[in-house]
Amino acid sequence: MALLLASCGKPVPPGPPTAIHLDPRLDGGVSPARAFADAERLVGEWVLGEDPASFGPWRLVGAAATPGVRSSGVLIRGELDLESHPALEYVGAADAAAFNVIEVDLVVGRTVRSSLAWYLPGGARATQQAELRGSAQVQTLRLSMVEMHQWRGELSNLRLEPSSGVRAPIELVAIRHIHRSFEPGASPSDPSGELSGDGGVIDIDGEAYRAWPMALDDPLTCEAVVPPGGQLVFATGLLGGALELPLSLIVSVAPVDGSSGRREQVLVHPYPRPGEHRAWHRCRVDLTALEGQSVELEFLVRLDGELRERSLDRALAVIGSPLLVGEFGAARPPNVVLVTLDTTRFDALGSSFTGEAPQPGVHTPFLDELAARSLVFTDAWSAGNSTQPSHASILTGLSIQDHALFDNYGVLDPSVTTLAEILRSHGYYTAGAVSFEAIGESSGFAQGFDRFGPPQPGSNLDGRDVIDVARRWIDEWDEAGERPFFLWVHLYDPHTPYLLPDGALEDYLRGTGLELPPRRVEPPTLFEPDIYPPDLDFLQGINSREHVEFLYRVEVAYADRLLSELFGAIDAVGQMDRTLAVITADHGEHLGERKTYYSHRGLTPETLHVPLLVKLPNSVEGEYVAERVTTRDVVPTIVAQLGLDQVDPRRDLVAVARAGADPERVFWFEHASGHQVGCRDDRYHFITTLRDGFTFGVEIDEVEGRTVMRKLPLPNGSCSLYDWRADPGLTHDLAPKEPELVAEYLAKLEAYRASARPFERAARDLTEAQQDQLRALGYAGD
Repeated sequence: MALLLASCGKPVPPGPPTAIHLDPRLDGGVSPARAFADAERLVGEWVLGEDPASFGPWRLVGAAATPGVRSSGVLIRGELDLESHPALEYVGAADAAAFNVIEVDLVVGRTVRSSLAWYLPGGARATQQAELRGSAQVQTLRLSMVEMHQWRGELSNLRLEPSSGVRAPIELVAIRHIHRSFEPGASPSDPSGELSGDGGVIDIDGEAYRAWPMALDDPLTCEAVVPPGGQLVFATGLLGGALELPLSLIVSVAPVDGSSGRREQVLVHPYPRPGEHRAWHRCRVDLTALEGQSVELEFLVRLDGELRERSLDRALAVIGSPLLVGEFGAARPPNVVLVTLDTTRFDALGSSFTGEAPQPGVHTPFLDELAARSLVFTDAWSAGNSTQPSHASILTGLSIQDHALFDNYGVLDPSVTTLAEILRSHGYYTAGAVSFEAIGESSGFAQGFDRFGPPQPGSNLDGRDVIDVARRWIDEWDEAGERPFFLWVHLYDPHTPYLLPDGALEDYLRGTGLELPPRRVEPPTLFEPDIYPPDLDFLQGINSREHVEFLYRVEVAYADRLLSELFGAIDAVGQMDRTLAVITADHGEHLGERKTYYSHRGLTPETLHVPLLVKLPNSVEGEYVAERVTTRDVVPTIVAQLGLDQVDPRRDLVAVARAGADPERVFWFEHASGHQVGCRDDRYHFITTLRDGFTFGVEIDEVEGRTVMRKLPLPNGSCSLYDWRADPGLTHDLAPKEPELVAEYLAKLEAYRASARPFERAARDLTEAQQDQLRALGYAGD
């Protein structure tokens, strides 16, 4: 059967017939997202000075202006006898239709929260806030009201406090008023609009779709050939600024290519009326009567009533992930499910993974059962010891030095090709649900996804929300025809502080018959300093190492239970035997080994040796694979098994299981923030420290009569070398006795660094609260 192509989007590479991704456009094939971006206009700009007239329509209150010290602007300090903070007040009433973004160029030496407040017609008060990190350089504070329905009509008492939380000297340089028609989401497929007209993934009520923006009475259209059993499926929702308007979506279809016939309405969907809950709404249109025909689909937003006090030269609604699906029968490719467990050591799972007697407390019955039907790689290694870098390698196949994310603070370069983008280009419907912001949409990890479940508050402590979202998606896929899907699920649960959801511990104890070790024992088996670092504060009141390790095992068992529910839902809709599943972890965890407690510092087996399982469609028997492999090979394995492209057989895990690994292959791994780099080959495990100030391990010390944890420094340039075949636990460092061998590995490192082809790296814009959360989890830039 010939491949079905939509004429208005990325061409789908040759392969079996799959679902058709649609790319609706404005008249003339113009990208709607690009059109809205081009419509952005500067309404006014004022460069600030001591003269009050330089402030334009604003006036400074509660402060005096003096010449700037670190900029060409003005320094403002609050008057000590006033309780309010220095502010800019808008003189007179502001017309919300004239501008909806305010930018302020300023210099502030500490993190501040800025606040904009105003009153709507009728007297209701509204606010918008933003946070800016301290810097000695000029930065731009941006307050966007594009998606706020409270920004309408004539606004009174418009007041901007550059620092509403703390009194901090601020230098103001310039103020700009901007009118913007659409606030794009994260990870648009192509910002230029040439390959796709979407505006990125748009979050409405905690769920995000890849979305195409629509204005009033300005239709989006696309052409496609209707497949057998054709169904048009999509989601739609109102943007925030349209909540006060009575709007409907009209979908119509017309034949093309010279066919006779007129345009017919096939769907009229009224959007939520004022006061109703705003959320995505899933739509399905039966097009089976048009099977085999070339048709033009049109999406149109219509106003159902009179226009009141509102300019409509902006995006009002969005179309989410429009897709044509049909009946593909035996030609349908398998689904793909990728599960990444956070902080899960290789020995944290049962004997079906390790092939050995499980560690005390290990209870992973579902994963053990799945492993019995899968390829289980017992010598799999992560590319790094931190969540964002290792996930980027899993999802792209790139080394850390190439994708250039070395910590949890970056943004994945849009030009990097991800697994989701590969599969979407071959007709897969792609969805991801994650529980940690470092791999969320703001970090660039939504690239290629049709649907994305952003991290929700508390999901880093309980993956239940993630699994519930994924299960709902699975049920919905079953409702709307044949469409192969790619699902990525990430569970953060095994990570510190090992706080278990309500009932999880009791369920574990009932299921295993075990008892929880006491928090305190004599003699103590765990240190008790007077002062705990933030990431180990959860240890207060505990002096039993066995108790803490038990909690870690329960966390892993809870993740196992959640995965049982996830795959149970896949099985319930008859898709389990049609699914290629890969389960792995981003990194492991030290549980007290090497004087390192409840963290993943270092490049040792405790942090890098991870579980890796590949379940092929229709597989019924499992197999242990002892070959040395890396999680970087997840992408090439999936590509090879789906027949999408030629792959180096050394990077196809299934081929390695059948024919063996290349003994000459060297796996490189990077420590968070570039502190260390190491490699593992057919005999040796090598590590070298690259930066000053790195520490590994702790000791208890007495300082001024108080017990403290003293971090053990590891000097820049220090090296470790282990013969892992003779010394699998890496207990005997050969580096002091083998300087020539160490020199060989340093030369290999130099060649490896010379081979780097890094993408651009951008820093993620984090609030102070987000930075505090990362520090509490042990991610303090190292």
